[in-house]
Amino acid sequence: MLLFGFTAFLLAPKIDVISVLRIEDLVFLLVLPVLIWRYTPDRTPFPGYLKWYFAYLGLATLSAIANYSSLGLFGIINVVRQVQYLIWFAVGAQMAASISTERFHRAITIVGIIFILWWLGEMAGIIPKIGKFTGAQGRVTLNTSGPYEISVVVVFVMLFVKNRAVLLGLIGILIATQSRITLAAALVVYLIKNPRNALIVSVPVALLVVTFLLLDPSALAESRFAEIMSPLEMWQAWRAQLLDAPVIVDLPEYRYYAYDSLWEQVDGNIDVSFEIRLIRWALIVKSLTSDWMHLSIGWGPGAWGAAVDSHLIRFLGEVGVLGTAIFTAFVAVSVFHPGYPAPYRTAMMILVICSLFIDVMTSSKIMSFLWGFAGYTTARMSRASA
Repeated sequence: MLLFGFTAFLLAPKIDVISVLRIEDLVFLLVLPVLIWRYTPDRTPFPGYLKWYFAYLGLATLSAIANYSSLGLFGIINVVRQVQYLIWFAVGAQMAASISTERFHRAITIVGIIFILWWLGEMAGIIPKIGKFTGAQGRVTLNTSGPYEISVVVVFVMLFVKNRAVLLGLIGILIATQSRITLAAALVVYLIKNPRNALIVSVPVALLVVTFLLLDPSALAESRFAEIMSPLEMWQAWRAQLLDAPVIVDLPEYRYYAYDSLWEQVDGNIDVSFEIRLIRWALIVKSLTSDWMHLSIGWGPGAWGAAVDSHLIRFLGEVGVLGTAIFTAFVAVSVFHPGYPAPYRTAMMILVICSLFIDVMTSSKIMSFLWGFAGYTTARMSRASA
Protein backbone atom coordinates (compact mmCIF):
# COMPACT_ATOMS: atom_id res chain seq x y z
CA MET A 1 0.00 0.00 0.00
CA LEU A 2 2.81 2.44 0.86
CA LEU A 3 4.68 1.59 -2.34
CA PHE A 4 1.50 2.17 -4.35
CA GLY A 5 1.04 5.54 -2.61
CA PHE A 6 4.66 6.48 -3.28
CA THR A 7 4.45 5.74 -7.01
CA ALA A 8 1.01 7.38 -7.21
CA PHE A 9 2.53 10.55 -5.75
CA LEU A 10 5.30 10.52 -8.37
CA LEU A 11 2.73 10.18 -11.15
CA ALA A 12 0.12 12.61 -9.79
CA PRO A 13 -0.22 15.75 -11.96
CA LYS A 14 0.92 18.91 -10.22
CA ILE A 15 -2.43 20.64 -10.62
CA ASP A 16 -4.19 22.74 -7.99
CA VAL A 17 -7.51 21.29 -6.86
CA ILE A 18 -8.46 23.82 -4.18
CA SER A 19 -6.31 26.95 -3.76
CA VAL A 20 -2.79 25.63 -3.03
CA LEU A 21 -3.96 22.02 -2.49
CA ARG A 22 -2.71 19.86 -5.36
CA ILE A 23 -3.59 16.34 -6.52
CA GLU A 24 -0.24 15.14 -5.15
CA ASP A 25 -1.20 16.63 -1.75
CA LEU A 26 -4.38 14.54 -1.80
CA VAL A 27 -2.25 11.45 -2.44
CA PHE A 28 -0.03 12.42 0.49
CA LEU A 29 -3.07 12.85 2.74
CA LEU A 30 -4.24 9.35 1.76
CA VAL A 31 -0.80 7.85 2.45
CA LEU A 32 -0.37 9.59 5.82
CA PRO A 33 -2.95 7.56 7.81
CA VAL A 34 -1.57 4.33 6.32
CA LEU A 35 1.90 5.36 7.47
CA ILE A 36 0.63 6.17 10.98
CA TRP A 37 -1.23 2.85 11.15
CA ARG A 38 1.76 0.78 10.01
CA TYR A 39 4.52 2.83 11.59
CA THR A 40 7.11 0.90 13.62
CA PRO A 41 9.83 3.15 15.12
CA ASP A 42 12.64 0.60 14.97
CA ARG A 43 12.19 0.31 11.20
CA THR A 44 13.13 3.96 10.66
CA PRO A 45 16.87 4.68 10.90
CA PHE A 46 18.20 8.09 11.89
CA PRO A 47 21.41 8.56 9.89
CA GLY A 48 23.85 11.41 10.43
CA TYR A 49 22.70 13.32 7.36
CA LEU A 50 19.19 13.58 8.84
CA LYS A 51 20.61 15.15 12.00
CA TRP A 52 22.20 17.90 9.93
CA TYR A 53 18.98 18.38 7.96
CA PHE A 54 16.96 18.73 11.15
CA ALA A 55 19.51 21.31 12.35
CA TYR A 56 18.93 23.21 9.10
CA LEU A 57 15.14 23.05 9.59
CA GLY A 58 15.60 24.41 13.11
CA LEU A 59 17.60 27.37 11.81
CA ALA A 60 15.04 27.92 9.04
CA THR A 61 12.27 27.99 11.66
CA LEU A 62 14.24 30.55 13.69
CA SER A 63 14.65 32.68 10.56
CA ALA A 64 10.92 32.41 9.80
CA ILE A 65 10.06 33.60 13.32
CA ALA A 66 12.63 36.42 13.27
CA ASN A 67 11.26 37.64 9.93
CA TYR A 68 7.59 37.19 10.85
CA SER A 69 6.91 40.92 10.56
CA SER A 70 7.74 40.88 6.84
CA LEU A 71 6.78 37.30 5.88
CA GLY A 72 3.85 36.56 8.19
CA LEU A 73 2.86 32.89 8.22
CA PHE A 74 4.39 32.30 4.79
CA GLY A 75 7.86 31.59 6.18
CA ILE A 76 6.53 29.06 8.70
CA ILE A 77 4.36 27.41 6.03
CA ASN A 78 7.46 27.10 3.87
CA VAL A 79 9.23 25.17 6.65
CA VAL A 80 6.15 22.98 7.19
CA ARG A 81 6.24 22.10 3.48
CA GLN A 82 9.85 20.91 3.86
CA VAL A 83 8.77 18.75 6.80
CA GLN A 84 5.94 17.34 4.67
CA TYR A 85 8.44 16.24 2.03
CA LEU A 86 10.65 14.73 4.74
CA ILE A 87 7.80 12.48 5.92
CA TRP A 88 8.36 10.44 2.75
CA PHE A 89 11.62 9.29 4.38
CA ALA A 90 9.52 7.47 6.98
CA VAL A 91 7.31 6.06 4.21
CA GLY A 92 10.36 4.69 2.41
CA ALA A 93 11.85 3.28 5.61
CA GLN A 94 8.62 1.46 6.49
CA MET A 95 8.46 0.01 2.96
CA ALA A 96 11.94 -1.46 3.35
CA ALA A 97 10.70 -4.13 5.77
CA SER A 98 8.33 -5.74 3.26
CA ILE A 99 9.32 -4.52 -0.22
CA SER A 100 12.31 -6.23 -1.86
CA THR A 101 14.89 -4.26 -3.81
CA GLU A 102 13.76 -5.95 -7.03
CA ARG A 103 10.14 -5.00 -6.42
CA PHE A 104 11.06 -1.40 -5.61
CA HIS A 105 13.16 -1.13 -8.78
CA ARG A 106 10.33 -2.66 -10.81
CA ALA A 107 7.86 -0.10 -9.45
CA ILE A 108 10.15 2.81 -10.33
CA THR A 109 10.73 1.29 -13.79
CA ILE A 110 6.96 1.27 -14.35
CA VAL A 111 6.92 4.96 -13.37
CA GLY A 112 9.65 5.54 -15.96
CA ILE A 113 7.64 3.76 -18.67
CA ILE A 114 4.56 5.86 -17.87
CA PHE A 115 6.71 9.00 -18.09
CA ILE A 116 7.90 7.94 -21.55
CA LEU A 117 4.32 7.35 -22.72
CA TRP A 118 3.32 10.70 -21.20
CA TRP A 119 6.16 12.38 -23.10
CA LEU A 120 5.06 10.84 -26.40
CA GLY A 121 1.49 11.91 -25.71
CA GLU A 122 2.59 15.44 -24.89
CA MET A 123 4.70 15.63 -28.07
CA ALA A 124 1.75 14.42 -30.14
CA GLY A 125 -0.56 16.99 -28.54
CA ILE A 126 -2.77 14.27 -27.04
CA ILE A 127 -1.85 15.16 -23.46
CA PRO A 128 -1.91 18.91 -22.66
CA LYS A 129 0.98 20.65 -20.95
CA ILE A 130 0.59 21.71 -17.33
CA GLY A 131 2.57 23.90 -14.96
CA LYS A 132 4.26 27.26 -15.45
CA PHE A 133 5.93 26.51 -18.81
CA THR A 134 2.88 25.75 -20.94
CA GLY A 135 4.00 28.37 -23.44
CA ALA A 136 7.52 26.99 -23.82
CA GLN A 137 7.41 25.28 -27.19
CA GLY A 138 9.49 22.14 -27.58
CA ARG A 139 10.10 21.68 -23.83
CA VAL A 140 8.31 18.87 -22.04
CA THR A 141 6.83 19.29 -18.57
CA LEU A 142 4.93 16.00 -18.10
CA ASN A 143 3.17 15.96 -14.70
CA THR A 144 5.25 18.66 -13.00
CA SER A 145 5.32 22.45 -12.87
CA GLY A 146 8.03 22.70 -15.52
CA PRO A 147 10.93 21.15 -17.46
CA TYR A 148 13.48 21.79 -14.71
CA GLU A 149 11.51 19.80 -12.16
CA ILE A 150 10.75 16.83 -14.39
CA SER A 151 14.35 16.70 -15.63
CA VAL A 152 15.66 16.01 -12.12
CA VAL A 153 12.82 13.56 -11.37
CA VAL A 154 13.70 11.65 -14.55
CA VAL A 155 17.38 11.47 -13.55
CA PHE A 156 16.33 10.10 -10.15
CA VAL A 157 14.18 7.47 -11.88
CA MET A 158 17.19 6.46 -13.97
CA LEU A 159 19.08 5.57 -10.78
CA PHE A 160 16.78 2.55 -10.32
CA VAL A 161 16.07 1.47 -13.91
CA LYS A 162 18.08 -1.42 -15.35
CA ASN A 163 16.24 -1.89 -18.66
CA ARG A 164 18.26 -0.24 -21.45
CA ALA A 165 15.26 0.54 -23.64
CA VAL A 166 13.56 2.36 -20.77
CA LEU A 167 16.81 4.18 -19.95
CA LEU A 168 17.08 5.33 -23.56
CA GLY A 169 13.52 6.66 -23.44
CA LEU A 170 14.26 8.52 -20.20
CA ILE A 171 17.36 10.06 -21.78
CA GLY A 172 15.07 11.23 -24.58
CA ILE A 173 12.82 12.96 -22.03
CA LEU A 174 15.85 14.54 -20.39
CA ILE A 175 17.04 15.99 -23.69
CA ALA A 176 13.51 17.17 -24.53
CA THR A 177 13.35 19.20 -21.31
CA GLN A 178 16.28 21.29 -22.62
CA SER A 179 17.43 21.65 -19.00
CA ARG A 180 21.10 22.22 -19.68
CA ILE A 181 22.27 22.14 -16.07
CA THR A 182 20.46 18.85 -15.35
CA LEU A 183 21.95 17.26 -18.46
CA ALA A 184 25.40 18.46 -17.41
CA ALA A 185 24.88 17.28 -13.82
CA ALA A 186 23.73 13.82 -14.88
CA LEU A 187 26.64 13.42 -17.28
CA VAL A 188 29.28 14.71 -14.85
CA VAL A 189 28.07 12.53 -11.98
CA TYR A 190 27.82 9.46 -14.22
CA LEU A 191 31.36 9.91 -15.54
CA ILE A 192 32.71 10.50 -12.02
CA LYS A 193 31.17 7.26 -10.81
CA ASN A 194 31.79 5.29 -14.02
CA PRO A 195 34.93 6.70 -15.70
CA ARG A 196 35.48 3.51 -17.73
CA ASN A 197 32.02 3.77 -19.28
CA ALA A 198 32.57 7.20 -20.84
CA LEU A 199 32.71 5.81 -24.38
CA ILE A 200 29.89 3.32 -23.78
CA VAL A 201 27.45 6.02 -22.67
CA SER A 202 28.56 8.67 -25.17
CA VAL A 203 27.81 6.54 -28.26
CA PRO A 204 24.06 5.92 -27.65
CA VAL A 205 23.57 9.50 -26.44
CA ALA A 206 25.28 10.82 -29.57
CA LEU A 207 23.13 8.56 -31.76
CA LEU A 208 19.99 9.81 -30.01
CA VAL A 209 21.01 13.45 -30.55
CA VAL A 210 21.84 12.81 -34.22
CA THR A 211 18.44 11.13 -34.70
CA PHE A 212 16.67 14.18 -33.26
CA LEU A 213 18.65 16.48 -35.55
CA LEU A 214 17.89 14.36 -38.61
CA LEU A 215 14.18 14.52 -37.80
CA ASP A 216 14.37 18.29 -37.27
CA PRO A 217 17.64 19.91 -38.48
CA SER A 218 16.66 23.31 -37.04
CA ALA A 219 16.00 21.93 -33.55
CA LEU A 220 19.44 22.72 -32.15
CA ALA A 221 19.66 26.24 -33.53
CA GLU A 222 16.18 27.08 -32.23
CA SER A 223 16.67 25.45 -28.83
CA ARG A 224 18.19 26.84 -25.63
CA PHE A 225 21.37 24.84 -26.23
CA ALA A 226 22.45 27.46 -28.79
CA GLU A 227 22.53 30.10 -26.01
CA ILE A 228 25.14 28.40 -23.79
CA MET A 229 27.76 30.84 -22.44
CA SER A 230 31.35 30.10 -21.50
CA PRO A 231 32.35 30.13 -17.79
CA LEU A 232 34.41 33.29 -18.37
CA GLU A 233 31.47 35.09 -19.98
CA MET A 234 29.22 34.08 -17.09
CA TRP A 235 31.76 35.28 -14.49
CA GLN A 236 32.23 38.66 -16.20
CA ALA A 237 28.46 39.18 -16.46
CA TRP A 238 27.97 38.20 -12.80
CA ARG A 239 30.71 40.54 -11.58
CA ALA A 240 29.27 43.48 -13.51
CA GLN A 241 25.74 42.84 -12.22
CA LEU A 242 26.91 42.46 -8.62
CA LEU A 243 28.70 45.81 -8.73
CA ASP A 244 25.64 47.58 -10.17
CA ALA A 245 22.98 46.03 -7.90
CA PRO A 246 21.51 48.19 -5.11
CA VAL A 247 21.44 47.11 -1.46
CA ILE A 248 17.77 46.43 -0.70
CA VAL A 249 16.42 46.99 2.81
CA ASP A 250 12.98 45.34 2.54
CA LEU A 251 11.22 42.66 0.49
CA PRO A 252 8.91 45.02 -1.47
CA GLU A 253 12.05 46.68 -2.82
CA TYR A 254 13.35 43.28 -3.95
CA ARG A 255 10.07 42.49 -5.70
CA TYR A 256 10.21 45.82 -7.50
CA TYR A 257 13.66 45.14 -8.96
CA ALA A 258 13.28 41.36 -9.40
CA TYR A 259 9.76 41.33 -10.88
CA ASP A 260 7.98 44.66 -11.47
CA SER A 261 10.83 46.40 -13.33
CA LEU A 262 12.69 43.26 -14.39
CA TRP A 263 12.27 43.61 -18.14
CA GLU A 264 13.42 47.21 -18.04
CA GLN A 265 16.80 45.90 -16.83
CA VAL A 266 17.14 43.05 -19.34
CA ASP A 267 19.06 44.18 -22.42
CA GLY A 268 19.28 40.78 -24.16
CA ASN A 269 23.01 41.02 -24.91
CA ILE A 270 23.54 37.66 -23.19
CA ASP A 271 21.40 34.56 -22.61
CA VAL A 272 18.16 36.13 -21.32
CA SER A 273 17.44 33.39 -18.77
CA PHE A 274 20.93 33.82 -17.32
CA GLU A 275 20.61 37.61 -17.27
CA ILE A 276 17.36 37.36 -15.28
CA ARG A 277 19.14 35.06 -12.83
CA LEU A 278 22.01 37.52 -12.42
CA ILE A 279 19.66 40.39 -11.60
CA ARG A 280 17.98 38.41 -8.82
CA TRP A 281 21.19 36.80 -7.51
CA ALA A 282 22.96 40.13 -7.16
CA LEU A 283 20.02 41.66 -5.28
CA ILE A 284 19.88 38.73 -2.85
CA VAL A 285 23.62 38.55 -2.18
CA LYS A 286 23.92 42.29 -1.58
CA SER A 287 20.80 42.28 0.62
CA LEU A 288 22.77 40.36 3.26
CA THR A 289 24.87 43.46 3.87
CA SER A 290 21.81 45.43 5.05
CA ASP A 291 22.27 44.35 8.71
CA TRP A 292 23.77 41.64 10.94
CA MET A 293 20.53 39.72 11.45
CA HIS A 294 19.95 39.18 7.75
CA LEU A 295 23.61 38.30 7.24
CA SER A 296 23.40 35.67 10.00
CA ILE A 297 19.99 34.02 9.49
CA GLY A 298 18.70 35.54 6.26
CA TRP A 299 15.35 37.01 5.24
CA GLY A 300 13.30 33.90 6.00
CA PRO A 301 12.20 30.77 4.08
CA GLY A 302 10.37 31.66 0.88
CA ALA A 303 11.30 35.34 1.10
CA TRP A 304 12.38 35.57 -2.54
CA GLY A 305 9.26 34.16 -4.14
CA ALA A 306 8.92 31.35 -6.65
CA ALA A 307 11.95 31.80 -8.88
CA VAL A 308 15.53 32.55 -7.85
CA ASP A 309 16.92 29.89 -10.23
CA SER A 310 19.79 28.96 -7.95
CA HIS A 311 19.15 27.16 -4.73
CA LEU A 312 22.60 28.01 -3.47
CA ILE A 313 21.76 31.72 -3.69
CA ARG A 314 18.28 31.06 -2.31
CA PHE A 315 19.71 29.33 0.77
CA LEU A 316 22.16 32.16 1.35
CA GLY A 317 19.40 34.76 1.15
CA GLU A 318 16.76 32.86 3.12
CA VAL A 319 18.77 31.43 6.04
CA GLY A 320 21.92 33.56 5.92
CA VAL A 321 25.50 32.50 6.49
CA LEU A 322 24.67 30.28 9.49
CA GLY A 323 21.89 28.36 7.76
CA THR A 324 23.95 27.96 4.61
CA ALA A 325 26.87 26.60 6.65
CA ILE A 326 24.60 24.01 8.29
CA PHE A 327 23.09 23.01 4.96
CA THR A 328 26.56 22.74 3.44
CA ALA A 329 27.50 20.32 6.23
CA PHE A 330 24.36 18.29 5.48
CA VAL A 331 25.29 18.09 1.79
CA ALA A 332 28.94 17.24 2.51
CA VAL A 333 28.00 14.42 4.89
CA SER A 334 25.44 13.11 2.39
CA VAL A 335 27.84 13.06 -0.55
CA PHE A 336 31.12 12.00 1.02
CA HIS A 337 30.13 9.55 3.77
CA PRO A 338 30.83 6.05 2.35
CA GLY A 339 28.32 4.40 4.66
CA TYR A 340 25.23 5.84 2.97
CA PRO A 341 23.36 4.24 0.02
CA ALA A 342 24.82 4.90 -3.42
CA PRO A 343 21.51 6.12 -4.97
CA TYR A 344 21.11 8.74 -2.24
CA ARG A 345 24.72 9.96 -2.51
CA THR A 346 24.47 10.10 -6.30
CA ALA A 347 21.19 12.01 -6.14
CA MET A 348 22.70 14.54 -3.74
CA MET A 349 25.64 15.09 -6.10
CA ILE A 350 23.19 15.79 -8.92
CA LEU A 351 21.18 18.17 -6.73
CA VAL A 352 24.30 20.11 -5.73
CA ILE A 353 25.23 20.73 -9.37
CA CYS A 354 21.65 21.54 -10.38
CA SER A 355 21.39 23.94 -7.43
CA LEU A 356 23.74 26.27 -9.27
CA PHE A 357 20.94 27.23 -11.68
CA ILE A 358 17.67 25.66 -10.45
CA ASP A 359 15.57 25.95 -7.27
CA VAL A 360 15.57 22.17 -6.95
CA MET A 361 15.34 21.84 -3.17
CA THR A 362 11.92 23.45 -2.82
CA SER A 363 10.34 21.17 -5.43
CA SER A 364 7.65 18.90 -4.01
CA LYS A 365 8.23 16.17 -6.59
CA ILE A 366 12.03 16.22 -6.35
CA MET A 367 12.37 16.40 -2.57
CA SER A 368 9.56 13.93 -1.83
CA PHE A 369 11.09 11.46 -4.30
CA LEU A 370 14.55 12.00 -2.79
CA TRP A 371 13.40 11.45 0.79
CA GLY A 372 11.26 8.46 -0.20
CA PHE A 373 14.07 6.48 -1.77
CA ALA A 374 16.58 7.77 0.80
CA GLY A 375 14.43 6.26 3.54
CA TYR A 376 13.98 3.02 1.62
CA THR A 377 17.64 2.50 0.66
CA THR A 378 18.99 3.61 4.05
CA ALA A 379 16.63 1.25 5.89
CA ARG A 380 17.50 -1.64 3.55
CA MET A 381 21.19 -1.01 4.16
CA SER A 382 20.63 -0.89 7.92
CA ARG A 383 18.71 -4.18 7.84
CA ALA A 384 21.42 -5.85 5.76
CA SER A 385 24.17 -4.80 8.17
CA ALA A 386 22.21 -5.70 11.33
